[in-house]
Amino acid sequence: MDDFGQLVKVDARALETLQIEASFSYKLQITGKDGRVISPQSYKVESFFVLPSQLRSSAKNYSIEDFYRDLKSYFSFRFPKLSFKEIIGEGRGEESCPLVRIEKFLMGYQRVGLNHDERDYLFQESKLWACAVYYFTDRKASKLYKHLMKKESEPAADILLQTLARLTKATQRWFDVRHRILVYAPETKLEVKQIDEYLVIVLRDFLLKSLDRLQRDIPDPFLLKKISSHLRLLRWYSSKMGLYWVDDSSSDDEKLEYSYHRGLLKRVIWSALYIETRTQPLFKLRRQMGAMFAAAVAGLWAVLAELMIRSSDSNFRSISTSGFIFATALVLAYVLKDRIKELGKNRFKRGFLRRLPDEQNDMIFDQGSALQKKVKVGTYSEYVDKLNSSQLPDDIKRQLAHHMDVAEGPRPVIRYTKQIEVRKKQLLRLNLKARALYDFFRLNLSALMFFAEEGNEQCRIPTHDLKLTWTRLPKIYKADLILRISGKTKASMTPCYRHYLFTLSRHGIHQVEELGAHDEDVLD
Repeated sequence: MDDFGQLVKVDARALETLQIEASFSYKLQITGKDGRVISPQSYKVESFFVLPSQLRSSAKNYSIEDFYRDLKSYFSFRFPKLSFKEIIGEGRGEESCPLVRIEKFLMGYQRVGLNHDERDYLFQESKLWACAVYYFTDRKASKLYKHLMKKESEPAADILLQTLARLTKATQRWFDVRHRILVYAPETKLEVKQIDEYLVIVLRDFLLKSLDRLQRDIPDPFLLKKISSHLRLLRWYSSKMGLYWVDDSSSDDEKLEYSYHRGLLKRVIWSALYIETRTQPLFKLRRQMGAMFAAAVAGLWAVLAELMIRSSDSNFRSISTSGFIFATALVLAYVLKDRIKELGKNRFKRGFLRRLPDEQNDMIFDQGSALQKKVKVGTYSEYVDKLNSSQLPDDIKRQLAHHMDVAEGPRPVIRYTKQIEVRKKQLLRLNLKARALYDFFRLNLSALMFFAEEGNEQCRIPTHDLKLTWTRLPKIYKADLILRISGKTKASMTPCYRHYLFTLSRHGIHQVEELGAHDEDVLD
């Protein structure tokens, strides 16, 4: 049976000091094992952070509000997968080529000097084309590496020479379109220069990676010379156009400036694929609704008590013992309204309000200008719950038990759920050749690890020849991240699971290990 592992590519890693990142690539369409085309209508990713029991992650020390403060997330499209003919706009690939769309757009203009929206549109299409060229070189580099690793010199040489020829033709195609852009919109010199510079970075990276693999696996003199000539041409062009270029003779300051500029340029170009989110913040509403309902119930109770006391006031003159007891009970009910309010607040939080998401967001793709409407490509909702490991669903418990070295008591768990609804028809209208949605979340653990012990105590250990020596052992903690990925499709598909183990201390994450996901056991 098909499972969601075929639809979602997952990766988890450590970043910087105490940050973990999980990324997800949601395919928009696949062919199942039985040959049927599967198009998911929604995805649901549940992330179970099973924390060390020593950490103080109670609501008082680390609230759900704190979790959202430490969490960052964003969406984008994956790089468009264009064939060579689609990149240069020939044959059947003409409609998918951003450069052809630019040319058709400019054909309708007889004037020089485009307005802001028109220039934005040209830059957006140019960035999409640059992203497609990057992914084209990445695919060709992967094919080249496979042949080089197998020592297959002839197929490797064919791929390299063909790719160099095609990249040369694609670059010339960009130069032709760039010339037309600058004729109609001379104000776009900076934007055009950014495309030029990114293209140089992409070509240079492909050449250097190919050179590295060739020198290690198949040091063919002809191919090495061919790559060197292309690198020489890129260096000359960079010098002529005033673009950044570094080599081993560059100063440290120049290398730092190049590194900063390169990262900034990537963000600018890749922004063509970013998906905006229009947040509808329901988190405060969800947290306050319980208190609001409870206050309403307590207020109603108080009003009823007040009315009953007043209606009984006329009978107080002839008060009896039973009447006195009744009046006292009503007064106590009025006094207890605050307690009713507090109990009701907790009750409502655990009831139907729990199904209300903390945030519900529209996923908007901005096509770059007012000339094209912003398109709603989907929605996603976020939920966070705090529980302990004894309250986990049975399938997650079994997944956790497969890798438990020592029997432990209940461990604190933060469950972060993200549900994504996809609007397939809107995606098809974009003509992006989009392969998948890309999403990641990044969680900063610094606030959680603030309560961890410093450790680093002296410990006796034997030497190799069994003599006594001393060493310092840091205080180490283990945290599990278990992902359960499911969704909604017309075909029957089972959930898939991913399990990652993080080894960390107060000073950082030391190791990230992907553990085997026991799907067949989990689903018994």
